[in-house]
Amino acid sequence: MTDIDTGGLRLITDTDLEPITRTEAVATLKAEWTTARRAYIDLVDAVGKLAHGLYSAGEVYYARIGDRIKIGYSKDVRRRMRAYPPDTQLLAVHPGSKDTERQMHHRFAHCLADGREWFTPDTSLADHIESVVAEHGEPTDHIHKFRRSKQRGQTMRLKGKGGWAIT
Repeated sequence: MTDIDTGGLRLITDTDLEPITRTEAVATLKAEWTTARRAYIDLVDAVGKLAHGLYSAGEVYYARIGDRIKIGYSKDVRRRMRAYPPDTQLLAVHPGSKDTERQMHHRFAHCLADGREWFTPDTSLADHIESVVAEHGEPTDHIHKFRRSKQRGQTMRLKGKGGWAIT
């Protein structure tokens, strides 16, 4: 080991290594500090998201309801489909979280129709749904089977905030 005095800052280096200047040492420490700080901020952010359930395991689904496509998240897609009218078409499902759903909303923001989860179909969204089906298969396991009514002439109507009723 060699002792090097660089104007008040003493650096000890291995004899095989070249000594660095004070400026280089400060720049290196600043870069390492910045990297460590970013890692800490990312960790705190991840813990916060975990605490709020944004990373909880579930699935992101794409459903056609009328002329709109809904991009949603659920831990139980089959149960979630019960809240939609019987003619809802489940297009695709892939593993994800609330954070994944939010990313999809941002990705297809140019197609936003109503609210924050309803989209107008376009080629980029259709291509994405197609790629999800190609990678994860048809969503047949997630489709809720509605029971047929014994009485003819019944229709479904929106029943307030949370479901559909037979009238």
